[in-house]
Amino acid sequence: MRNLAVLFLSCLVAASAADDPWQKVRDLKTGTELRVFRNGKPQPLLVKLDEATTDNLVVIQKNQQVAIPKEEIDRIDYRPTGGRRVTTETKSTTDSHDAQPPRPAAGSPTPGPSQSTSSNVSVGSKPDFETIYRRPSPAPKRPVHTFSIVARDPATGELGVAVQSHWFSVGSSVPWAEAGVGAVATQSFVDPSYGKLGLDLMRAGRSAPDALKGLLLADEGRDVRQVAMIDAQGRVAAHTGAKDIPAAGHIVGNDYSVQANLMLNDKVWPAMSKAFEQTHGDLAGRMLAALDAAQAVGGDIRGKQSAALIVVSGKPTGKPWLDRVFDLRIDDHPEPLKELRRLVTLQRAYNHMNEGDLAVEAKDNERALREYSAAAQLVPDNAEMLFWHAVALVNMNRVDASLPLFKKAFALDPNWRTLLPRLVPIGLLPNDPGLRDRLLVP
Repeated sequence: MRNLAVLFLSCLVAASAADDPWQKVRDLKTGTELRVFRNGKPQPLLVKLDEATTDNLVVIQKNQQVAIPKEEIDRIDYRPTGGRRVTTETKSTTDSHDAQPPRPAAGSPTPGPSQSTSSNVSVGSKPDFETIYRRPSPAPKRPVHTFSIVARDPATGELGVAVQSHWFSVGSSVPWAEAGVGAVATQSFVDPSYGKLGLDLMRAGRSAPDALKGLLLADEGRDVRQVAMIDAQGRVAAHTGAKDIPAAGHIVGNDYSVQANLMLNDKVWPAMSKAFEQTHGDLAGRMLAALDAAQAVGGDIRGKQSAALIVVSGKPTGKPWLDRVFDLRIDDHPEPLKELRRLVTLQRAYNHMNEGDLAVEAKDNERALREYSAAAQLVPDNAEMLFWHAVALVNMNRVDASLPLFKKAFALDPNWRTLLPRLVPIGLLPNDPGLRDRLLVP
């Protein structure tokens, strides 16, 4: 029995080696003409084979020897000697919005999951080339079925993505955005590389439709993906895989795309589209309205668990930590959209506080006080904001105005009273014992 088992395993190993696409590349003759697609780019390199090692494809390009790491290669086509073969095309539901006519008005019939307009995404090659290698796609492991929106505010240039799902920590894999570049939502049987590579391609000058098309061409798992991309110019593209769990579909509009899969019904993405178009306000508020509309008509058939929202500035500084206007995640909550809306309000207040601090640095006290007051209107009982607003007033010689704010902050949490004297030695409050005692009076 043991000998039979060993023989069986040996046969499996041999069969595996025979079916290994990379081994087939290694078996090609030196000098074979190749087309090499790499890093999601739609245009191939036209080269001749020198050799294929375990980790690299060594080719001759313009009389120079070039080594291409295997991990960068999406697909290899070769020109066989004699004979011609035409590779096929695969249907997928992919739409883009790039200087195209506007979508039908909200309320008009919209395609359902089995009615979406299809366009051919070619995965073949010219008739005299044959595909010999495709990079294996990782087996789908994370079924992040969800509804999301990617969008751009044409007035400010802000880019954003927002999402809700019945899946833990949806914000760790679905939403991607970079100021001055674009935004991506990658979901269904999620492949997070669409986020990173999509942004890389758009940063390099590719439009969102071109970036998405190139990545889909290289992905054998495209039928279970759902991806949307928008670039800094407002060009949009979306893809709903043929094997996404219904109800599934998307709508691409001017400066946005909404998409959903595993929904209770096919009303979800039309409701998102209508809400986004009809809601006024900033980008974060309009995207929240789209998520709320999705939930109102049924949402995810499994329920709700997590949500996320990212908005990046329309004026990139080159410092990502400064360019994120909102970067919020609800990883596990019975009402993720309500909690996300609460955090958006809180983030707005802190944004006002930050602007107030910048105004103080610029010695623009009136603007600083306007920003601090705006924060207080949004979140009136936040001890942190009350305390630092009061400190700023003291440093503006407006001590009387600071006293009610200190009193309220101390009532909310006595530790703020303990903190106040510690600000004197480091210069954040004047070194005046009489003033200090006045500020600490209940």
